[in-house]
Amino acid sequence: MRPFRKAVESGDLDAVAALSADDVGFTSPVAFKPDGFTVMVRPLSAAQALTEAMGARFDQISREAAGNE
Repeated sequence: MRPFRKAVESGDLDAVAALSADDVGFTSPVAFKPDGFTVMVRPLSAAQALTEAMGARFDQISREAAGNE
């Protein structure tokens, strides 16, 4: 990954092309507009649900990690 990053940061587009697969595609998070807002809503909802579940079990998880089940 370092050669690719170095090429990008130095603006060496020939090196970037040489390090990339023939069928590579780049998508800019700034320019790319997803087809629907649900593309980002579902992963965010899942992350929030996981955070809530882990928070609810924090004391139990802490005890188990410390070996004090």
